Amino acid sequence: MPDKIEPAIIDAVAGENFKTIAGIPAHTIAMAMQNAVSHQQAMNGILLAATGSVIRQLTEVGVEEAAAAAVLAQQGAKVAQSTPPVT
Repeated sequence: MPDKIEPAIIDAVAGENFKTIAGIPAHTIAMAMQNAVSHQQAMNGILLAATGSVIRQLTEVGVEEAAAAAVLAQQGAKVAQSTPPVT
């Protein structure tokens, strides 16, 4: 077994290490973007369900109850559109 490592092997290992470390920020950004899209899709699903529920309430109730449901719908839409706090 040789006592000295060839410079070509050292350069190859150093190059691979550099490529691995250099790729970490890109991977992190991609994961953050994927999480943001996933969160947005989940919020859209919640808003869609809430809107459907409110529409059902508006079509099946009297005038007084419909007005109260409209207020709840506006509040629900406002909550769904707000930006979540940074954690």
